[in-house]
Amino acid sequence: MPSILSRWKARRAVRATLLSRARKAFAARKTKANLALVKLRKKQVAAADRVLARHANAAPIVDETHDSPNQSSRRGVTPSIIVLHATEGGFDGAVSWLCNPQAQASAHLVISKAGRIARLVPDAAKAWHVASFNSQALGIEQEGFTAQTAWPEAQLQAVASWVAYWARTYNIPLTHSTTHGVCRHMDLGQAGGGHGDPGDNYPFEHVLELARKS
Repeated sequence: MPSILSRWKARRAVRATLLSRARKAFAARKTKANLALVKLRKKQVAAADRVLARHANAAPIVDETHDSPNQSSRRGVTPSIIVLHATEGGFDGAVSWLCNPQAQASAHLVISKAGRIARLVPDAAKAWHVASFNSQALGIEQEGFTAQTAWPEAQLQAVASWVAYWARTYNIPLTHSTTHGVCRHMDLGQAGGGHGDPGDNYPFEHVLELARKS
């Protein structure tokens, strides 16, 4: 007949075995739960990435929209240059004039000194601002004058946000170019209308750098 000690040892061995099995089972469940959590987190991150991807190239906010009659069809031409102008006057006056049929001129956007943005012509349409370059150009009129020596940072930031957005949307390099890139109206010479805006003091390279960081 087993002694009390041997029975105690047997029960202790059984208890140890059961405890070991319980610990292994708990570890297995914990590992399985951790793997499920990791998998869930990966799915959540992937879903968030998809949402961010959809909105990463959302157009900057437009403060007001006008329908300028001074526009026409691009006839299938994809924009390849972004042209920066100066209004040679105030914001409201520029918006009003570029929406007047008598002007026979327009731009896709007008941006005020404070960074207020007015949309006059949709990207898909041809704005009338750079003569023979109109079909391939996107244009921004900036409130200001060719002769001014300084430009407000809020305005330049707003301009750069649109330059960056258009560059991503239409695969336009953020480089100074009159054929495939960004340029000033003055860079286009007589073929672009023979204008001298936005002037030699315009911080063009600064705008490009801001766009690259956007």
